[in-house]
Amino acid sequence: MSAEGQLERAMGWACGGSNTSGAGGSSAKGSGIPSGFHDHLSKRKKLLQLVQEEASNLVKFCTSVLEFEASRDGIYFISDDKASEQYTDKGRTWQPTFLNLLTRLHAAYHSFARAEQEWKLGQLNLEAAGKGLFSANNQETLVVMYESACEVSALLSGFKHVSQEHTALTSECGSLLEEVHDYISS
Repeated sequence: MSAEGQLERAMGWACGGSNTSGAGGSSAKGSGIPSGFHDHLSKRKKLLQLVQEEASNLVKFCTSVLEFEASRDGIYFISDDKASEQYTDKGRTWQPTFLNLLTRLHAAYHSFARAEQEWKLGQLNLEAAGKGLFSANNQETLVVMYESACEVSALLSGFKHVSQEHTALTSECGSLLEEVHDYISS
């Protein structure tokens, strides 16, 4: 699965809801990425580093073994660049097969390194998208607050009108009572 596919899948999960709990690191809270997913990314990054170290060690070990066998059986590399496959064959026919396997292992390692770079780029894109999601979430909150403030303003305006009408009615009733009182008194 490509980094873009992983990013799309991760954002679909991250869009399911924001992390409002106190759990998780500050970067998980700040980016809007759920803490569980942030922890998953951290574990995956550690695993990727471990696998890269092990792959590098395996390539070095295989290279050392093949160089030893090649030097023992009469294959000598012309230059220090082992990837160029320039060698003189003074040995048996099985040795080119091993060199071919070494070349394929070397290519697989470089493919792994490119995939790691793609994954890192995908992670950076995910973090940027998380920040954008957090910003969009804040903007949505501001819109809801604005709408609530407008609703409260309309309610207060209505209350003001009712209150003014009540005050006018009370004043009118007071005037009528004075007239009735004056009429009765006279």
